[in-house]
Amino acid sequence: MKKKIVLIDDDPDILEGLKDILLGEGYEVFCATDGIEGMDSIRDYNPDLIITDIIMPEKDGITLMFDVRREVPGVKTMVMSGGGRISAQKHLEVAKKIGVDKVIAKPFSSTAFLDAVQELIG
Repeated sequence: MKKKIVLIDDDPDILEGLKDILLGEGYEVFCATDGIEGMDSIRDYNPDLIITDIIMPEKDGITLMFDVRREVPGVKTMVMSGGGRISAQKHLEVAKKIGVDKVIAKPFSSTAFLDAVQELIG
């Protein structure tokens, strides 16, 4: 059975590129463009892994992670960030403090991305 991933990013180019990488490795991928749509996808698809950007409109990745921890505790999570008003590193530190399983700073290589995914769900 294929592992299911919900992938959330408001940048369509990043979303499509990461989706293609994951599909190429045999994962089943469901995409969303913000945290609200992402949470709906999480409820609908019961993923093995959630990968989200932090800085997004509507609902950011940190708020989404709080919702995920409350509604689907135990699901593996990975947060990515390129920064915003504060540095990516600060955003990622916050994500670690709230219990995200893995953080990755943008830009990253496809190899680093896949290594992180495989570390979390094989």
